[in-house]
Amino acid sequence: MSTEINTGSRLPRWAIAGLAAAVLLALGAMLFTNSRITSAALDEAAGLHATDMSLAAQDVAMKSIGQVVLLAQDFELGVAGSDAVQAAAIEAERTLAELESRTGDLPTQLADETGPSLESFQLVAAEVIRLARNEEATAAAETLVTQLEPLAQEIASEITAERDERAQAVADVQNMVGRLAQLLGFLIAFLLPFGAILAYRQSARRQLEAAETHLDARLDAERAVGRAKNQFIANISHELRTPLTSIYGFSEVLLDQGFVDPEVAGDLVGLINSESAELARMVEDLLVAAHDEDVPLPIETTQVDIAAELDAVIAPFRRHNIVVGGSHAPAMVLGDQLRIRQILRNLLSNAVLHGGPTIRIYGDNAGPNYVISVEDDGEGVPEHVEERLFSRFVHKGESPLTAGSVGLGLAVARLLAEAMGGSLDYERITGRTSFVLALPLAGGTEEVYEPDEILVPTTG
Repeated sequence: MSTEINTGSRLPRWAIAGLAAAVLLALGAMLFTNSRITSAALDEAAGLHATDMSLAAQDVAMKSIGQVVLLAQDFELGVAGSDAVQAAAIEAERTLAELESRTGDLPTQLADETGPSLESFQLVAAEVIRLARNEEATAAAETLVTQLEPLAQEIASEITAERDERAQAVADVQNMVGRLAQLLGFLIAFLLPFGAILAYRQSARRQLEAAETHLDARLDAERAVGRAKNQFIANISHELRTPLTSIYGFSEVLLDQGFVDPEVAGDLVGLINSESAELARMVEDLLVAAHDEDVPLPIETTQVDIAAELDAVIAPFRRHNIVVGGSHAPAMVLGDQLRIRQILRNLLSNAVLHGGPTIRIYGDNAGPNYVISVEDDGEGVPEHVEERLFSRFVHKGESPLTAGSVGLGLAVARLLAEAMGGSLDYERITGRTSFVLALPLAGGTEEVYEPDEILVPTTG
């Protein structure tokens, strides 16, 4: 299956990154502009407030001064007392001080422009109040009309012009901020779904790529399993054919020649027996290997005479002139007799087929277990193969199958040992290869039994 992905409609990564950068830059510029505009609006609003308060303070001051003049005229007519005039004069002076304070908050440029007029206004206003206090009502009224009011109108005109200009600037800023807010809202309303669509598209594309990669991996794994299966079937057919061919050939000889020569017939029967035993071992290994891993192996646990089983397994090899040395102590172990014999036969066959010429088997108690060591002086296995030595279909690490083996002996041996509560491990010490089998003891032991052709254990 092709893993190519249609990229015709996909935006290049640099284009997506550029678009995102442009959008972020635009948003940042808008936010910066909005901040600057807001700051300018605050300045304009502060100036507008100062001009409004100054105009209000001037209006109050003019009315207070006019009240002083009216009371001074009433005093001359005898309808008002001097106390009223003095009180009004004090209030007028207070409003003049308030006007001076308010005009101090005017924008710098406007304060500079109106400064002389304001100083003149303060002086003339003070003179009007002085004349009113000194009972010179006519002079006070004339100064008010001819000098103070023109100054007040001039100042008010200048401040009003500045106020109107500030008010217009504030209105313009508000309109601009409103437009920017609308534009920002539009961009956000547009970018949110666009970003969601883009993110969903990228996520969907990644999921598609991951799904296709996973599917390809599964297909490759299935193809590998299929190839391994076909190779295994071919190899197992070849391996099973070897003993079957021998059995068939030897039986044909016996049928053709009969038992004329008892010695030859005996040899042929022995060969048929040996090949049948090898064939049976292969079939037993295949049955164990094919067992469902989720279902426990059927184990009939009994007390087994391990020394007798060792003798029974070693005997056929000795009949074929294979020297097996060592020693083993008699003991009773817990396990399945047929499974124990299958493990021992696999270990000894492995040593004969793949080990060195000197083979020894040692067995003795070791704590709660009976430990059997099958040793040979062969080259052993490469270090990179040791970790998968007990995997199925691995033998010598070079090929999945070797002559006279289906590559299952060691894997089946460990599987059976663990099913009976034991263990099977590989050791390489001082030039010797050992497969160490441990099985749980069922009872006590007797004196060490040493069969014929005992060899002294090698320590170096």
